[in-house]
Amino acid sequence: MPTALERAGDFSQSVDVNGKAIAIADPSSGQSFPGNRIPSNRVDANGLALLGVFPALNFPNRAVSKGAYNYVTAFSGKDPLSLYTLKLDYNIAANDAFSATYSYNSDDNTTPNGGGITAPFAILPDTTHNGGRMVAGHYRTSFRQP
Repeated sequence: MPTALERAGDFSQSVDVNGKAIAIADPSSGQSFPGNRIPSNRVDANGLALLGVFPALNFPNRAVSKGAYNYVTAFSGKDPLSLYTLKLDYNIAANDAFSATYSYNSDDNTTPNGGGITAPFAILPDTTHNGGRMVAGHYRTSFRQP
């Protein structure tokens, strides 16, 4: 997430995961902004409004995150699993038996923000349905006399 300074156009303290300064270039000239700060008259009002959708950073500890992230969230979702199995055994004769198994599963995973979107509120509720079926048959015979 953008830091408070970055939200104001000041990238003078912005670094990548290796601690190297991130240069911000002026799109009209290709040159870096002086001091790595975007002048306030060059900041787009729509871009500022869009920043309001993103939460403020809440995990600035680079020692733990190694600079890879500065925001953590703990949304919970629902993931009920239904699993049904039916097995039939039939003894054809003393030396022969047959069994059949049918299994069905259903899993509906619902999360508040699909696709890993991080926001302080649910933007894109996402439900994923996974289902499966399996049928198996097994025949057993014994050549020994009972």
